[in-house]
Amino acid sequence: MEPDLFIRGNILFADNAVLKTTDGVNTTIVAGNSEKSGYKNGQNALFYPLNSFTQISPSHIVASDTWNNCLRLINRETGETSRYAGNCKYSGYKDGTIEAQFNSP
Repeated sequence: MEPDLFIRGNILFADNAVLKTTDGVNTTIVAGNSEKSGYKNGQNALFYPLNSFTQISPSHIVASDTWNNCLRLINRETGETSRYAGNCKYSGYKDGTIEAQFNSP
């Protein structure tokens, strides 16, 4: 949970497979699906699960997609989610810029 850089006065938080923002009264889904989990990029992204995140700018968030073993980039302005780092298919320990591997980041 941390202050939302995109919407002043709001708080961002991870809730299982969903990243949400709230002002304390209204809650909005930023990315993910509260009905199902998995792996899918794009505007209807799926996470399995989304446990932690960091805002790298007001419009971009890097999220830890734990059991998909990768980091995902969320663009708040377009709703697009894409792979940021890691393989997203295989767990392991491997350095590199393209085929890095993580074990439940």
